[in-house]
Amino acid sequence: MKTSRFIQFFAAVLLVALAGCTHNEGDIGIWFGTWHVDSATAEGVTTDYQGGVFLQFQTTLVCARATGVTHPERNDYGRWTDDGSVLTIEFPDEHVAYDYVLRDLGMDLGDYAGPHVFEVTSRSSNRVTLVYTDASLRRWTLVLSKL
Repeated sequence: MKTSRFIQFFAAVLLVALAGCTHNEGDIGIWFGTWHVDSATAEGVTTDYQGGVFLQFQTTLVCARATGVTHPERNDYGRWTDDGSVLTIEFPDEHVAYDYVLRDLGMDLGDYAGPHVFEVTSRSSNRVTLVYTDASLRRWTLVLSKL
């Protein structure tokens, strides 16, 4: 009797835990996982970007991660949305600089640019090209590849 109640309790806890882990039945499209920023160019001029920036996407959360750029390792967390032609990344508090990783690419983000809006100019399951206009009105092109 005790064993069957324990199994029922365990099964109920497991079902509740699994049900809370996903949105849209776990499908967030191509973004799920880790993307490497392969290149960052401004107005067609290649910057001194060293290749250490990654974007890691989960349901509605994104981790912008830099390794060996200006910090040994830096992780900035925010929320993201994608409407098909625009990727928007927003960091949680305009009074705290959560966007150091984007600044490590060389972008001028001003004091706080609010939501960072990237135009998706090309997309496949393992490669994406984004265009971003920074506070100095320079157009940046970022090429990302999925790891």
